[in-house]
Amino acid sequence: MSFDPSLIAKLNNQAVRNLISHQDFDSTIRDLAAALKADHEALAAMSASSASSQWSNNASSDLPRITLSEFPKSLLSIDNWMVGASTDDGLASRPPPMTAEWRTSRTNGIVLYNARHHQDSLYVYSHPILIPTEVTAVLYEAGRWQESERTVDNEVIFQLLQLAAIAITFNLAVAFQQAAVATAARTTTATRTILPSSEQESKFKIFVMMQRSLKLFQQSYNLCRDTYRNWHHHIGSRCSTTLFTLAALNNVAALYKALGESETASAGFQDLLSSLMMCTVFETDSNKVSRYTAFFHNTAQLSYPDCSICAGSA
Repeated sequence: MSFDPSLIAKLNNQAVRNLISHQDFDSTIRDLAAALKADHEALAAMSASSASSQWSNNASSDLPRITLSEFPKSLLSIDNWMVGASTDDGLASRPPPMTAEWRTSRTNGIVLYNARHHQDSLYVYSHPILIPTEVTAVLYEAGRWQESERTVDNEVIFQLLQLAAIAITFNLAVAFQQAAVATAARTTTATRTILPSSEQESKFKIFVMMQRSLKLFQQSYNLCRDTYRNWHHHIGSRCSTTLFTLAALNNVAALYKALGESETASAGFQDLLSSLMMCTVFETDSNKVSRYTAFFHNTAQLSYPDCSICAGSA
């Protein structure tokens, strides 16, 4: 392959480190944009090669390869990437527990729309997604090893690249949302000293970043839905997407609310509530259900639509 899929994981996971430590959003956004571009190019190259029969599973290989049906299902679940991924340096992508205490314990929620009380704020799931070490290893050999040396089918590589696209798009949305929150914090702190024109410029910058975040969360949701729908006859039905789906639905509705589009936000919260109700009916693991407490908090918007708005982050 002329591309290097291992670069995709490297750029994404470096950006995740920056997001977790709230560092340098500009370089983080550049890294994620570069990772997403590389991922799209890799997918396009593999699709073109497949269409022209330039690669076929197990061709020219002296060793049997791991097929998609044999590949660990845990590594094909975006939810597992969200809650259990790790990298070689030990950095774990485990989001904080989403319990009722998040409203009073978190300290980094920044008011964007003059919320009077912290408890009136909206929850945004903003923990980024790491590409797991095992997946990084597969992508590394895809870019660095000869065709005959690879241990997995090209179909596995292609599916992992699709999952990476979902994760990177979500992370890019998180980066813009967090950058908006950070800009709002600086603007709020400096309100008494900055000129009115500078304040207006900052508000416009925040608005643009929130709009971009919203669109990217929507794209990540659509990518996830379409990818697993296409996989359904293979492995899609056995790979959980519940947490990702709820996080994306929640964030889209919360950002619509923050942007002043209350009717669209209410429709989004209704979709979120319906999905949550389905989860509580069919999910037998109470620990998993408890993860969704903060999402339930947001659906209170359906009963109290005039609640003030914060774009806070977990």
